Amino acid sequence: MNYGITSDGFLKKSLVILKAEREDALRAVFGEINVDAASVFGQMIGVETKTQADIWELLEIIYHSMSPSSAEGVLLDNVCQYTGITRLAASKTEVVGALIGDSLTSVPAGTLVSVQETKEIFETTELKVIDKTDVLKTTIEIDDVAILYAYTVTIDGSPYVYVCNVLTVEDVASNLVAVIDAGQDAVDVVDNLDGTFTLTIADKRTSFSVDISPAHMSYVNLGTPVDFIAQNTGSIICPANTMTVIETPVAGLSSVVNLLDGATGRDQETDVELRIRRKESLKVVGAGSVEAIMARLSQEVEGVSTVRVIENFTLIDSQRLIFDAAFVTGNVINGKVNGIAWIQVPFNTNHDLTAVDLVAAIDALTDVSCILDPNDTDNRTFIIDKVVDVNVTDVAVTGGASQAGSSVVDSTPPKSFEAVLVGGDEAEIAQKIWEVKPAGIETFGTTSETITDSQGIDHVIKFSRPVYQYAHVKVSLTLNPEEQFPDNGEAVIQQNILDIGNLNSIGDDIILQKFYSAIFDEETGVDGVASADIELAVTANPLDSPAYLTSNIPIAPTEIAVFDLTRIIILIL
Repeated sequence: MNYGITSDGFLKKSLVILKAEREDALRAVFGEINVDAASVFGQMIGVETKTQADIWELLEIIYHSMSPSSAEGVLLDNVCQYTGITRLAASKTEVVGALIGDSLTSVPAGTLVSVQETKEIFETTELKVIDKTDVLKTTIEIDDVAILYAYTVTIDGSPYVYVCNVLTVEDVASNLVAVIDAGQDAVDVVDNLDGTFTLTIADKRTSFSVDISPAHMSYVNLGTPVDFIAQNTGSIICPANTMTVIETPVAGLSSVVNLLDGATGRDQETDVELRIRRKESLKVVGAGSVEAIMARLSQEVEGVSTVRVIENFTLIDSQRLIFDAAFVTGNVINGKVNGIAWIQVPFNTNHDLTAVDLVAAIDALTDVSCILDPNDTDNRTFIIDKVVDVNVTDVAVTGGASQAGSSVVDSTPPKSFEAVLVGGDEAEIAQKIWEVKPAGIETFGTTSETITDSQGIDHVIKFSRPVYQYAHVKVSLTLNPEEQFPDNGEAVIQQNILDIGNLNSIGDDIILQKFYSAIFDEETGVDGVASADIELAVTANPLDSPAYLTSNIPIAPTEIAVFDLTRIIILIL
């Protein structure tokens, strides 16, 4: 048999073969000899062939080190560098928070705050002074009523004036709020109905300056922005309005809040992830196609860990009607299109038939066309074309053993695409989208940035951050009395479920069957379990009470499921 590099690849000599060859060679010279392991010849053969086997192992590693499909660790790093790809290092989540407190309060770098649910710690990256010239939000109080006094709030140099002719501070605040609201769009203003009102920058990220007339008004607090960074590396989620716990008290600092989601960090890229990204990077030379846009955003924008691109290549504007739970026999779906009720459609055990019936009921309405979303194999998404100005309202599912919720989601406009991303600087994302998008094609999304092209023309580039759906998993175990359930069995199952859940990306449904391997996998599971029942749920907020289901949980194309150990419950029956 040929060993070494062959037409079929590299064939390594094993230690057994090397020993047999050495024994035969010695017998050819000395005749019949004792080659037992305890003999002199046996010991000599063992020493020599062990070294030879190590050399063959090294040769095999060197051979496979040139292939991205088989190289590992630093050898894979070296192979990937040939295509300009380097392994992504672990990074930390970054988030902009508002330091809310008294004017001129100095908040030192390294001040610690945390997310209430996850207890993840973030720290300020620089010393910051709370100041009225650098504000994300502020609350202002009417101190007293002064008839004919000109109550003035100046925002970014523009004054907004209300001359008082009312008797209560609540009325003064209300009238001043109306003046501000009518005069500008950059700042949202809310009347708190108690003689105070709150100003918040509309885009939640660009600070503004604010000043008030010197008498009869005062600042309840000012909120100045500062950058925070997580203490730990990894995919630490920091949704808007969750970083609120002050861990390092500072005199004059009353609260902290992040108005926007944080830019999520990541763990160091694994070999599997690096191989996939290297393969995807081969599409980077392109532009305009969905695959090329995803590749360029993930490869060329620092900090971007996940990308999904949704396109509408038709000329039809539409609305999507999405049911977010399983259909149940006996339910009835109700709804209206442009105020006209469609025919009530009862659910039965054949979901396909139910879906077809619903399409027919909506199609029966004048000038409205309805089809099943071809990308949804569960038949729970219906695309209603805007042949006329479609307004889907009053959608409800009633009756039966349980109810399925529904929502109406505007799809991307005609001839447009929506990039949904985790991580990355928003200005850099917008710039890259501008560089790779097709000419004349509109971008769509919930976040927007303005870029200036080479001709000095401004363009608004839109994209989206995924909507977090907080996953809950409940596992009920029946133990096997003939086996030993380990002391740390519950913790092992929890961690296994978390690892499986963290593999979900944007738009990935939560598949119930995947989680059984957390218990019964031969390598990573646990002994001592006779049977297990797994239930799943998602909530819009992490602390909401879950409504568990024993079925898959659908996740919309612009959503991502977020898993955490605190929401994984193990029960032993």
